[in-house]
Parts: sequence; structure tokens; C-alpha cells
Amino acid sequence: MIKAIIFDFYGVICNEVGSNWYKTRAPQESLSELKSKYDQPSDLGAISEEMFFEGIGASVNASGEEVRQEWLDAAVLNKEIISLIQELESIYKLAICSNGPSKIFREILNEKEIKNAFYTIVCSSEIGMVKPNHDIYLLTLDKLRVRPEEAIFIDDREVNIQAAKELGIQGILYTNTPKLRTSLSLLLN
Repeated sequence: MIKAIIFDFYGVICNEVGSNWYKTRAPQESLSELKSKYDQPSDLGAISEEMFFEGIGASVNASGEEVRQEWLDAAVLNKEIISLIQELESIYKLAICSNGPSKIFREILNEKEIKNAFYTIVCSSEIGMVKPNHDIYLLTLDKLRVRPEEAIFIDDREVNIQAAKELGIQGILYTNTPKLRTSLSLLLN
């Protein structure tokens, strides 16, 4: 019996802010260096959010504050997913399990006033581990107080879904909300 549903944030609840910024703003010749030097350490909490935005901002001759504001301005919540979350929150324990710098992530959640729908929120930079590391899923399950077979994980990246499935968590690869609703109804009924 399913007791909990775990959502990824970027790419499911919110659009892919970072990936889109890297595609449209970052110099493509230094993309892998930027991601290696700033993105990965930021996701792990190894560097501060300020260092992250200053570092990637320098690549486009912008201040860290300017780039951070670009990211905030670009963040758009998926209204269909928000509606689904509101339908599910009184029936299931809901969680977010997401990679990213936590300060801006939590700011988006607070601004959009949806954080109260979630029983727990696990952000990679706060705990020093990223998806698809099995430990981040196990921590999320522990916080939800459910066993793997009692949870569904929704993410837009196959590698993250596969890691969840390896632990016994049912996974749904998110492509669009109508398909997600269909997949959920099959697993929940």
C-alpha cells in the first residue's frame, strides 16, 4: 500500500532553472568546467550559494546577485503539478527530494507558498549527498517513516528513477502531467 509520494523539484514541480541558464547564458566552451567547479560542489553543499553564483556569474560578466535574480525570475511552478499536489496532500505523505543549492530552492518554495503541502523536504546541499546516491532516498524514506515499497518517486531524470527502483521504491519518469496522472492512478488503485 502506497503511503508516500516523493517529488523532484526542478523539472517536475518547477521548471529546470539551472539547466536552462547553462544552455542560454553560460559560455558553452567552459560549460563542463563551470559545472564541475561550481554546480556539483554547490549541490553537495561544499561551497556556499554566494560562491556558486559569484563563480558562474563571472563567466557571463555579471555579479552573483544578478545571476541569482535571473534564476529567481526564471523559476516557474507547474500549475498542473501544484493542483495534483493539493489533491494528494490530504491522502498521502508528500516529500520533495531535490538536488540544488538550498537557499534559493527554499526561497522559491516560500514565495510560492507550497512548502506546507510537504511532510518533509530533502535538499542535497543541506545533507551533503545528491541523487542518484541511494542514501538520499533512504534518508527521505526515513523522514517520511515509510518503507521503500510504500513510496512512489517522481523525477524527470531516468538515472534518478532507476536508483530509486534499485531500493524498491516505485518510480515514475515525469514527462508531462497527464501521463503522470495516468501512471499514478495505476499505481494507487
